[in-house]
Amino acid sequence: MELTKTKKNIVFILVILVLMGLIVIASLLFLKEPRPVGPEEVIDKMYDHHPFPNPPNKIYPITKERCENQIDQESREKCFAELAYQNAIISQNPDNCLALADDYKKDRCLFTISKMQFNVKYCESIKDDRTRELCILETGIVSSDDSVCDEYFPNDPFLRKKCKDKVKAFDIIWNKKDIRLCQEIRLLEYGPLCYSYHLAMGQSCDVLENSEEKEVCQCKMIITSTPNEKDCQKISSENCRKVCLIMVQNNGDHDIDSDNDGKSNFEELNYRLDPFNPDTDGDGLIDGEELTKYHSDPKSVDTDIDGLGDYDEIFVYKTDINNPDTDNDGYQDGEEVMNGYNPLGEGKLK
Repeated sequence: MELTKTKKNIVFILVILVLMGLIVIASLLFLKEPRPVGPEEVIDKMYDHHPFPNPPNKIYPITKERCENQIDQESREKCFAELAYQNAIISQNPDNCLALADDYKKDRCLFTISKMQFNVKYCESIKDDRTRELCILETGIVSSDDSVCDEYFPNDPFLRKKCKDKVKAFDIIWNKKDIRLCQEIRLLEYGPLCYSYHLAMGQSCDVLENSEEKEVCQCKMIITSTPNEKDCQKISSENCRKVCLIMVQNNGDHDIDSDNDGKSNFEELNYRLDPFNPDTDGDGLIDGEELTKYHSDPKSVDTDIDGLGDYDEIFVYKTDINNPDTDNDGYQDGEEVMNGYNPLGEGKLK
């Protein structure tokens, strides 16, 4: 009996010793010297008190309390302006957009809710011409309704056609329609974009009836497939073949601009332009500038078909390159100039 009690005591003592050993080991592992706080943690702590604007790579919601906690008046005003902008979009009420003080935010707000509600009417209140045009285009796209093109660009042939082609291209893509419908889209990059999507979905250029469009489709198919020189030689279009070979020789670089017109060879093929001619239509305006600066047709010397060339509209008469009747007097710009009248208003040309 006495021996059994002694054994129990020994076991108890051993258990205590084991537990103490575990505690010592845990202390060695976890009770190390405090780790220095990194600069990014300092930033986080700082932004706990003044979290606007966002710290790097972090996004915190903007709230009334957050704005009130800004360290200076300018930061508070910017924060509240952003909060009002976000709340206006969330409300989807155009009146809240129009109540914003900043014109840029006002336009972007109207643009956003126009697309959210498929209501092109909200685009009408946008002040910036370019943003208003894009709003009409994008709203027409999300609603698959090209009637907005006729309604808003009745006298602008280029913009109307551009709008219709873009709406149609996205309708074909989003609704997974037949690749052959892409043949009807001939302006700018929307046709090649249409082909690209269908090729990615496994459709073939072989079903296309139009030989020119089949050539565009074939170019798109090969040049986007990491080709080698042998693949490039299969391309029937001379310009596309040359661009393909240049890409292969430069390790697949898509950004080479052979004619230095501001658009890469790859982009120019998308726009159906000549990658080796900086002025494809020969109107005196560089292709890249027509696309990004003037928003004109780089394949037409007279974008708005008013009888006045694009170059003369911009540099001579200062008329609207996308509006055939800049002063809205019922006479087209080219007609007025031809008869000696001012296309910008009343009276004769000086």
